[in-house]
Amino acid sequence: MLPLRIKVNSFGAIPAVEIELTGISLASIIGPNGFGKSTLFTWAPLYALFGKTKNGCSVDDMVLKGQQDMLVQFDFEHQGIEYRVMRTRSLKGKGKSTLELQRLVDGRYESLSGATIAETEAKTRELLNLDANTFISSSMILQNDSANFTQKPPGERKAILTQILGLEVY
Repeated sequence: MLPLRIKVNSFGAIPAVEIELTGISLASIIGPNGFGKSTLFTWAPLYALFGKTKNGCSVDDMVLKGQQDMLVQFDFEHQGIEYRVMRTRSLKGKGKSTLELQRLVDGRYESLSGATIAETEAKTRELLNLDANTFISSSMILQNDSANFTQKPPGERKAILTQILGLEVY
């Protein structure tokens, strides 16, 4: 998977931002604590793809204080095809979440979403051949968690590698 764009509105400490990542292979992100660097570059993709939030935080906690609606959009390329995942959360009424999975075809995004959020999450996991735990253990290093994969028991490391490499067919 190759990240292309991250767009957030009212997510964590970030009012609104869109970051274009196309063509960037190495970058350094510098700024004061609490301004949303980790939120934007680690939690936004994790939330968009898998619905995962910071430890100890509910989805509602991730909506910027004082706001009612949140959007996280993550565009990426996978196996030569561009995809977009968008999650929203509204605090209005009883609260409502949405999830949309799209594929770029002939310059337009077409929906690949299921009838429910759970179905769409399953389609995303199937597309990437990854779940949140495998993604965190193999592809993304969270702040203060660089040894996530190496500290797992041998059986869990084997399961992660089996999933990544598609060896479950054997």
